[in-house]
Amino acid sequence: MGNRRVTSWVMVLLCAVCGPAAAERPEAFHPSVEKLIVYQGPTVLLDKVRFVDGTGAAAIEDAAVLIQDGRISAIGGAGTISVEDAMTIDATGQTLLPGYVMMHEHLLYLDPTGSPPAYTTEHLPMPPLYLAAGTTTMRTTGTMNASDDLQVKGLIERGRIAGPDLFVTGPFIEGPGSFAYQLRPTLTADDARLFVRHWVNAGVTSFKAYMNVTREVLGAAIDEAHTLGVPVTGHLCSVTFEEASALGIDNLEHGLYVASDLAEDKQPDACPALSGADRARLMDLDNPVVRSLIETLVERDVAITSTLPVFAAGVHPAIPTKEALALLSPRSRQVAESRWIGLLQPDGAERTRLSRQLLQLEMAFEKAFVEAGGTLLVGTDPTGWGGTLPPNSTHAALILLVEAGFTPLQTLSMATLTGAKFLGVDDQVGSIEIGKRADLVLVEGQPDVDIDSVQNVALVFKDGVAYDPAALIDSVRGSVGR
Repeated sequence: MGNRRVTSWVMVLLCAVCGPAAAERPEAFHPSVEKLIVYQGPTVLLDKVRFVDGTGAAAIEDAAVLIQDGRISAIGGAGTISVEDAMTIDATGQTLLPGYVMMHEHLLYLDPTGSPPAYTTEHLPMPPLYLAAGTTTMRTTGTMNASDDLQVKGLIERGRIAGPDLFVTGPFIEGPGSFAYQLRPTLTADDARLFVRHWVNAGVTSFKAYMNVTREVLGAAIDEAHTLGVPVTGHLCSVTFEEASALGIDNLEHGLYVASDLAEDKQPDACPALSGADRARLMDLDNPVVRSLIETLVERDVAITSTLPVFAAGVHPAIPTKEALALLSPRSRQVAESRWIGLLQPDGAERTRLSRQLLQLEMAFEKAFVEAGGTLLVGTDPTGWGGTLPPNSTHAALILLVEAGFTPLQTLSMATLTGAKFLGVDDQVGSIEIGKRADLVLVEGQPDVDIDSVQNVALVFKDGVAYDPAALIDSVRGSVGR
């Protein structure tokens, strides 16, 4: 579309003609949340701001954006909008972005020191950290206990804690042999249908199949979920990507890095042993299996969720940061720092080299997938040893996608409007448009030019309420993990 400059005009004033009258926000906030809020009045004017609208179009310079009753009510040239009693922010040198819509997130923390080692806890500190990053909408992609996630969703909606809008995924649909003892195996098609109905009735809005599921169970779960109007994603192994796409799955997590399609001795409904070295050999784009898989996924309209941060943690400068590890509890921080240091030791050099190679191969796959017409969603997967926590992980996801060859504008669009479209809420969020909810992030600098600028978060708006990102982070510092 080229550069567009907003001059002395106002596109539309007031949301009376732009759909729903106002975005819902809590009637009142808990005092602990009030401390994190910069402003929650009805009217905010961002003046002298540049903005990236999330559609992939070039940034608009010298603009004014008016927020009223939680929605974007007017967009005009700098200095052209004046509303009595508005909180006016001089945003010179800052860029306004749509709030991020992140698609592989968790409220859990995997404790590598627990007994058993895979013991996982649900965690209240995570939502404020996501919001501090600029994430205003997110999907919790799998959980040990969906009841906890649903409770957290309610706490956010009632203003008891600060956090993004949550789209809650049900407990993992898994077979025998799970990494976590909490995951009850789903063994039959009937069990799968009952499981899906139960959790949809409880309030979840999607499902995630896991590594040891069978084709029979996965197919029944997909069929039942689609009957009830909800999508299914998967982090798969026993079922290949090709098989899952033929069964009608909507989304696949992590990309080629986990695809068992690559295994040369894959047995039906069995997770093959595929070493990192094997994957490095087979993930090449010249591999006809990889090319065929890209074509199949694009043809069947199966989205891929990029989770580059979880693969890059500890082996790439973007993640983790010392500041991110400082968010952990003393015990978890000690474990994480030991793991990080270990990756840098001589005996860890080969593992690090291989991890970096696999990261580059996954990046190449994701770029090729999008170039072929595929839909790429953006996520972080904040699990494992503590090296993948928001806000660092959120910003790393964007930085790594640009390193993969996407432009900053492409990346910002995938992390906002693409996710909103997949969730079916792009009429409300995902781009900066009149009438949409004022879910926005204001950053210092020009992230459409230098993606590293996404780390410089000045304010985060959720339903027009302005939050202080530093206060959000400080409110949970030292409390994440075990």
